[in-house]
Amino acid sequence: MMTYNDLVNEFRADPREVSTAPINGSAPKWFSVYEQQNEVYVASGRDHRDACSVHPDRRLKPSEFPVMLELYHRRKKGEPVSQEAGRKSINQSYWFGIFKELSV
Repeated sequence: MMTYNDLVNEFRADPREVSTAPINGSAPKWFSVYEQQNEVYVASGRDHRDACSVHPDRRLKPSEFPVMLELYHRRKKGEPVSQEAGRKSINQSYWFGIFKELSV
């Protein structure tokens, strides 16, 4: 099972742009993901036309990781989780995009 430390290590080794993972037919938006001081951060996308604007950069809290991963798995099974996810983290779109990128 993936851990927050796995995310840290992944984006320390390979910081990159990742897209959101919309399920409503919207076009994905791109954002940058990187590691800083053993935490994962997201920032505005730079390399794609359809980029998210994130100001200031946002830290993805380690405490949110387990619940957001569980919600992502429920979402993949077809459960409607967006309202619940929105109550758990303002960064739900970034979490879900990262999980999709890493095929978790």
